[in-house]
Amino acid sequence: MNARLPQTVREFEVAEPPVHFEWQSRFGLIVIDIVDGVAYVNGERVEPAVSEAG
Repeated sequence: MNARLPQTVREFEVAEPPVHFEWQSRFGLIVIDIVDGVAYVNGERVEPAVSEAG
């Protein structure tokens, strides 16, 4: 039996798809994902920097 998803079709249309980048550097592969506005580098969440301006 399949459970229904809590999202409606409209929410799927509005939601941003996850962003995925792979970058090969001299230190190895770096994977960057952005899911629901949160950045992850190599699977670890990245906290945004605090701006000192203003």
